[in-house]
Amino acid sequence: MPEKQQNHEYSRVTLREVAEAAGVSKSVAQRALAGRPGVAESTAERVRAAADELGYRPDPALAKLAAARWRSRTVSSGTTVAWLVEDSESVERPNPAQKVMTEALMREADALGYKVAVFTRTNHRPQRLAAILASRGIEIVLTASLVDPAWVAAFPWDRFRCAAVSLGEVRPPIPLVHRNILECVETGWRNLREKGCKRIGALLYEGDLYAHTRMAHAAVLLRMAMDETRSPHPPPLFLHYQGDPRSQIQAYLRKHRPDGLLAHSPYSARMVRESGLFEEKNGRLICLKLYPWNTEFPGFAFHAEGMIREAFRHAAGSERGLRPETPTLTLVSCPWSTTG
Repeated sequence: MPEKQQNHEYSRVTLREVAEAAGVSKSVAQRALAGRPGVAESTAERVRAAADELGYRPDPALAKLAAARWRSRTVSSGTTVAWLVEDSESVERPNPAQKVMTEALMREADALGYKVAVFTRTNHRPQRLAAILASRGIEIVLTASLVDPAWVAAFPWDRFRCAAVSLGEVRPPIPLVHRNILECVETGWRNLREKGCKRIGALLYEGDLYAHTRMAHAAVLLRMAMDETRSPHPPPLFLHYQGDPRSQIQAYLRKHRPDGLLAHSPYSARMVRESGLFEEKNGRLICLKLYPWNTEFPGFAFHAEGMIREAFRHAAGSERGLRPETPTLTLVSCPWSTTG
């Protein structure tokens, strides 16, 4: 008569024993052994070492059940992040900046073990949205590019742990993370000067949401040019375009004939290339904002990952009820790309 299988069935090492041996909770041990995000690598290694030492082998049936629960899980209070955007257009038909920002947010949230709930400003009154967030146990609110001053002033930011990523028409009274556009302009300008350019041009988009960016670009370019008092080079030449810039760019190139250009984005850079009026050589056409799929020009990456990461750091490290008179501003450097 065969022996009872008690040595295999009833003396199985449990996940709880592995967790106790590694000095972590059972849920952390489970995530570490499953290779899920939200666990530091050093902790995961400690859990795996404890499992090997104890001879832990997961029960196949329980592992299958746990996997099903993980796929259909509902996140408990305090583990959901609110992503507050301007309107449904930002969600259904996002512009490139909104698209890469949201994708970066989803990746970072997943890596940190959070779930993301998206809310639109235009669909919620300030106090109603605050009540919804509180009822769901949401403490962290990240936002970008809000445009209604009255709504922003009425929302109770101090009831949550918040951070803003990029700047719209209105800045909420919370920490702001923005790409360092001044550094991009300065670095791009110096790059063109080192290539021997004597007439540096700048194509800057003119629109309500970008007015602050355009003015910052212009200010730093003029400051740098005028600082070189002994240089015979003229100050940079600006084109503040709007709408379809094709004819505006062509007229600008014919009139000023720049030998180096800083373009707001690949959109305007392509217009320059297609015009045939600019001698594009030796990387003299630089983009100030590149998205991951833009590979034809040199320039500066939008770097949504860096901004989102900093926003999470600020929000997670803040305290509810804290509303400083002067919220912090963090500028994130944008990596230089030489793909073009």
